[in-house]
Amino acid sequence: MNPPFISMVVILYNMRREAGRTLQSLSAAYQEDFSPEDYDVHVVENGSAEPVDEAFVRGFGPNFHYHRLVNPPSSPAHALNYGIAKSKGRLVGLVIDGAHILTPRVLAYSRKLASAVACPVVTVRRFFLGPGQQPQTTQCGYTQEVEDELLERIGWPKEPYRLFEIATFMGKRRPGWFGRFWETNCLIVPRAVLDVIGGCDERFDRPGGGFLNLDLYERCTEYPGAQVFVLLGEGSFHQVHGGTTTNVSPDEAEARIETYRQDYARIRGRPYEVPLVQMKFFGSLHPRSFLV
Repeated sequence: MNPPFISMVVILYNMRREAGRTLQSLSAAYQEDFSPEDYDVHVVENGSAEPVDEAFVRGFGPNFHYHRLVNPPSSPAHALNYGIAKSKGRLVGLVIDGAHILTPRVLAYSRKLASAVACPVVTVRRFFLGPGQQPQTTQCGYTQEVEDELLERIGWPKEPYRLFEIATFMGKRRPGWFGRFWETNCLIVPRAVLDVIGGCDERFDRPGGGFLNLDLYERCTEYPGAQVFVLLGEGSFHQVHGGTTTNVSPDEAEARIETYRQDYARIRGRPYEVPLVQMKFFGSLHPRSFLV
């Protein structure tokens, strides 16, 4: 049996509500122009107090696999490396925060790029569901119940690109489609890249990973011969779930980020700076993607 073209690794931590939508957005019924034989999904439960179960995960398709880690490190770094080791795809996609809903052409566009480019590093822009930046909106009445009503109103998942109607670009500076990029919650790269750089650095050991995601992105983009692509018109949409920096007050988030900066400087021996990366763009801007 041939290995899958793409393996997706999804990390869950106390996300029973959010996991269903995230995994549905990775199902063959949702992802366009991709059959279950072409990819698989490895769901890694990272020590959740209220985990999902294998039957729930397998319900999204025969290509979905469930791995439950008991008493793992609090950072998702180990869980990501565990999922990478279990997967067999030529490309590996990492969803570090399993509370993100994807749009339907992420996998198909990644395959097209891998067929045309020797070493594509594929990135997907991040969005907050709701009327603004979630650290602010969650302080002003934006709740899981409100979010559920918004998703029901747009008819998701039947009309997936209507997600742009109820979302905003993640980040204080609202980068837009062509703004600078230093982090993604959906990073898809050749397996060889992860093999050479050693996967995720488990020295980023804080809950949520701290700057783990930023560090991984930077090291992948620096790989010799890598070409970095942003998928136009596709997105990764963050659901409210109590994230370490996304769903706490702005002051608390900034305090945590400062500790992450200190950790990065200790691990890498230098302060963190946004990498200067030559980005290319692939895909098409769906009419609804102009509404964000």
